[in-house]
Amino acid sequence: MKKRQEKDIYHDMLKLDNREWCADPRRLKEFVGADYSEFFTKDNNLYHRYNIKEQFSKVHQGDMMYLINIVFDDEICQVVFVMPLLKVLGLEGLPILFYQKNLSIVGNLVRTFVRQLMSRDLDIAKFNSATLILIPKVANAKMVK
Repeated sequence: MKKRQEKDIYHDMLKLDNREWCADPRRLKEFVGADYSEFFTKDNNLYHRYNIKEQFSKVHQGDMMYLINIVFDDEICQVVFVMPLLKVLGLEGLPILFYQKNLSIVGNLVRTFVRQLMSRDLDIAKFNSATLILIPKVANAKMVK
């Protein structure tokens, strides 16, 4: 039991830039949040180059045409229902289960987001700094279904 407890101590730790191990949830959130929120910023994309040349197999021309086809609304909704229920998109995102249960409410926003993303009409840097606000439709709401 002691070994397991000792092992679990290190489960929620991360080495910071100063090479110090950190287990404080607040500091970890700040550290990871800063990196994550800047990952897709315009500045980061311009100045950081990653050596990925020839690291992936080439896509055949027929497959390439399939990849650039228009994405239909029913395809977008199908994806929501095949993802793991507790998968969370982003640091403080809502689990996929939320989108499945509330697709009639948030479905149009999800479909619009995906279409804008696919047509490159969306600045991903702005999206990463966006805040989703849920406004309850009932008084004294205690949970989200």
